[in-house]
Amino acid sequence: MNGAPSSTAVIVLNYNGADVLGDCLRHLLDQDRAPSEIIVVDNCSADRSRQIVREHFPTVRLLELDRNHMFAGGNNIGLQNTECDFVAFLNNDCFAGPGWLSGMLGRMTEGVGAVACSMRMLDRPDLVDSAGGTVDELGHTMDRGFGKPASGFEERCDVFFPCGGAFLLRRSALEGLLLFWEDLDIYGEDADLGWRLWRTGWRVVYEPGATAVHHHSHTLGRTPGKKERLLARNRVMLLRRHLTRKRFGRLLPWLLLWQSARVLKNLALLRPVLAWALLSGMTAGLLRPVEKLRLRRNAASVLGRFLPEESPGGGVSGFVRRRARRALLL
Repeated sequence: MNGAPSSTAVIVLNYNGADVLGDCLRHLLDQDRAPSEIIVVDNCSADRSRQIVREHFPTVRLLELDRNHMFAGGNNIGLQNTECDFVAFLNNDCFAGPGWLSGMLGRMTEGVGAVACSMRMLDRPDLVDSAGGTVDELGHTMDRGFGKPASGFEERCDVFFPCGGAFLLRRSALEGLLLFWEDLDIYGEDADLGWRLWRTGWRVVYEPGATAVHHHSHTLGRTPGKKERLLARNRVMLLRRHLTRKRFGRLLPWLLLWQSARVLKNLALLRPVLAWALLSGMTAGLLRPVEKLRLRRNAASVLGRFLPEESPGGGVSGFVRRRARRALLL
């Protein structure tokens, strides 16, 4: 980055996070490079979250929303309420290390639109929660390195997308588009952001020196099947949004075959709730209206850069993945 940015904001999205919000904000206030402002966007919490901010963090700005705008909508509102050049986003269940913000700002060189940090597991900070995001042949988006030793992810590199739980954005890189695609609600919106940045000529990079620990899946909770349904729906919507109709049509038979196999497996294992979640999610992803994006760079060529390098393997799974890769890249 050529010189210091004129201003940097940190946006913390919160929903009923009274048990973690205070620790999150205390870690932010202990940064070695103080942000210009910290904004808590409260998604209409029913607990003591708002009271905690008012009573214990007078320098933190509180946006009190009148309903739950979910992850995508809440963060979009936060961005709209700051004019800072660089904006960091942090989940309420993430606790930033002292050099988290300065480490990411140090990677904001020319052409970089977003910086992913090294997120670690709360109970095992030597293990990775996310080292940026990656994607496979069937459109599954994943946290790179999840559950693996952090020592294996100490190299800087380009990544497909930054994990939405903790990252830094160059505001001008959005080029007039929203931060997150609100139709997704939660899950996959960070992958959409990364795909859009790459397709508009910006890089997304990983900075291992900027660390934060994460209480994984704290906010959404454990509602049976909810996460699986959203993941299945949003994966299909994301592919439909970016890929041409012709390319998505070539990929669709392999998506259906893969998902059908997962549904049947869960039924065989007497997991009807999960089977229904996968089936209904896939159906919703195919039927829900999606506005396609027409951006400068070809979506499939960007995707091809980040597909797994290892062989898909043998058996039915390997066969489907090889066919899906062919549908994407030819």
